[in-house]
Amino acid sequence: MLDKIVNISDYRQSENGSKKPVVKRRVKKSVKRLVLILLILIGVVVFLRSSVFTITEIKVEGNVNVTEGKIIELAEISPEETLFKMNKKEICQRLTAYPFIAQAELKRKLPDTLVISVTEREPLGFIVTANGYVQFDQEGMVLAVTGSMGKYNLPIITGINIAEIPSPGAVLDDESFKNALSIIKTCDKQLLNNIAEINIGQNSYVSAYTYQGIEIKVGTAEDIDLRMQNLKDILAQIQAENINIADIEYIDIRFTDVPVIKFKEK
Repeated sequence: MLDKIVNISDYRQSENGSKKPVVKRRVKKSVKRLVLILLILIGVVVFLRSSVFTITEIKVEGNVNVTEGKIIELAEISPEETLFKMNKKEICQRLTAYPFIAQAELKRKLPDTLVISVTEREPLGFIVTANGYVQFDQEGMVLAVTGSMGKYNLPIITGINIAEIPSPGAVLDDESFKNALSIIKTCDKQLLNNIAEINIGQNSYVSAYTYQGIEIKVGTAEDIDLRMQNLKDILAQIQAENINIADIEYIDIRFTDVPVIKFKEK
């Protein structure tokens, strides 16, 4: 029985002595593992930023009115730029600073192609001013000021006196313009294709003119949705019944319940 008695101090010494080398080996392994991971990460970063991924081709998607060349010019991609080194946020900010571009997205196509996908703002009409045609979108943002309407077949707004035309990218803050804009926005594509001009008279009284020369007495912007639907129905009736447009003096939609076609006296 006495042979089995163990000195507690000897036991502790042997226990401590056996554990210390194990702890040291574990620490060394952990350090080596961390160093290896760090080296791998550094290697990956260096590789991704290397010339292997230098951008040599740029493709543009989603553009209709803005040319591919203009979009690439706005992006300002330097010759040494790589797919993983470029600052995507800054490039998108440069693109969306251009009034015609509402959104921009960049996509990487390995190993050397950058795809720029854009969403454009669509022109909705023009305001006629002494300084030219002010092109705007559905939010009332000025897209451009031009000397002509160009290829666009869009309604023009007349009768608005704008003292100072905002720069492209700014929103027009004019009550008469807002009334005209609300009228245009209620038109579907088919009806809008018939409207050539919207004139804002005194006290925001609105008249419109079709491409066939028919005057439309619109009145105010109140209940405009229903009254523009009445106009659409009347124009469809004129076409269905082969009514001679030259015989029409005006169409009156100022009152929601009594739309009227006024014929010229013979």
